[in-house]
Amino acid sequence: MVAGVSWAVSVATVWVAAVAWQASAVAGEAAAAIGVRVESGDGGVVKGVLDGIDRDVVALVTEDGPRRLPCGDVRRLTRVMPAVADPAPERWSMRVVGIDGLTIDGEDFLWSDGTAAVLRGGQRLVLPCERVRVVEWSPRPAAASPPAWLAAVPAVPTADLIAVSQGEGFELVECAITGVSPDVVTVMLDGDRIPVKRSKVLGLVWARPVKQAVGMRVAIDGGSLAADTVEWRAGELVLDGQVHVPGGWLESIDFAAGRTVRLCDLPLEKSGVEPFFGGLTAVEGLAAFFAPRVVTRDNDREGEIAARAWLLRPRTEATWRV
Repeated sequence: MVAGVSWAVSVATVWVAAVAWQASAVAGEAAAAIGVRVESGDGGVVKGVLDGIDRDVVALVTEDGPRRLPCGDVRRLTRVMPAVADPAPERWSMRVVGIDGLTIDGEDFLWSDGTAAVLRGGQRLVLPCERVRVVEWSPRPAAASPPAWLAAVPAVPTADLIAVSQGEGFELVECAITGVSPDVVTVMLDGDRIPVKRSKVLGLVWARPVKQAVGMRVAIDGGSLAADTVEWRAGELVLDGQVHVPGGWLESIDFAAGRTVRLCDLPLEKSGVEPFFGGLTAVEGLAAFFAPRVVTRDNDREGEIAARAWLLRPRTEATWRV
């Protein structure tokens, strides 16, 4: 249901002031000391002030002095005190959904020259726009149903889409999205560059495939991201060398997520089940009921892969080759 273009665009002076989106703008803010709790794979726990993270070590300042923990031994890092929430969460009027399960709530979204930014509380998270799939203004609570315009988006869009309010309804228009400023969204349509007033825009969808989230899982205040590499530099998080997150947004880093193997993605080498009433497996139709199988649960958050899990009945033995 992608309609043709029938909305009027009033051409005003397009916002062209230079937007300083460099990551240095984030790093330039005063870095506050962040206390963390680090769990190792052997069950040990170390608490201290986060001093640095690179590809090899997590550096802390503890009561007993500096500690350098090999990343390979770290299971999870958690901020001791929760990240300070925005004093008015209802101001988070925008949600970004990425191609790999990334979700970030904020006050606004901007994009220029290939660099995107999520703004919130006078700070900004900077990331390549190629990782963004959906921008939804005025998002609903997590448990609520998707808005009508988002529900109407094809499962696999063949072109970028802009959702424009039209009276009590909306219109989805195929286009090429080229920029987002505080005042307009710029799109290419039939070879023409058209600025669309932001007040008319409900959301944006880029025609990009959804990918399975892999690597470490970083939870931040108002969202989460996947990353192959995580660094802590001068009070900010740097993910994959490209995504710059204000350090004050950090909630936790699941290092083990990048080192675990999902059994749902592996074939079952062999299995056996002996129900409490052993003869049941010989009854026609019941053997399949007791046999191990993968079940799927639809995920409520758009842009995420549906959750999958093995269903094993009591007294089941199963073997996987990792």
